[in-house]
Amino acid sequence: GDMPKVLDAIVGGWGISGIVRFSSGLPLRLEAQNTLATYGFSIQNARVANLADLNVDSRTPERWFNTAGASAPAPFTLGNSPRFTPNLRADGTHHADINLSKTFSFTERIRMQLRGEFYDITNTPQFAPPGVVFANPDFGQVNNTRFNDRRTIQLGLKLLF
Repeated sequence: GDMPKVLDAIVGGWGISGIVRFSSGLPLRLEAQNTLATYGFSIQNARVANLADLNVDSRTPERWFNTAGASAPAPFTLGNSPRFTPNLRADGTHHADINLSKTFSFTERIRMQLRGEFYDITNTPQFAPPGVVFANPDFGQVNNTRFNDRRTIQLGLKLLF
């Protein structure tokens, strides 16, 4: 309030706000082609010898998990894969929106606000879950993204009186 008008016009009246969301992905369920639907089983789990065998050192969309760690159960038998594997997850959410604004005061009652809103400022892809049905061509691969948002910038000018 005690700043000279020229200095206040440059450094005063700035505001910044943001929304940042980070979360881990949902656990995955490994499935197999269902040969028991006639007998009332709506989903057939895959067979997994050891859950640790599904891990990979570095996840990529082409190899989200080690597909050699899972197999199809024998015909007319149930798979032993858990309902949700604790060590396999879909890609999480990592998203940031930023708002930058500058308010100019002309009189005590008349102000103008210039706003810049930046959505998905990091422009980071959010991968869809990988294919989880054994023997499907996309098993263990991510072939899509979700939240097809791209970085969006919008500007606004508001007169307050």
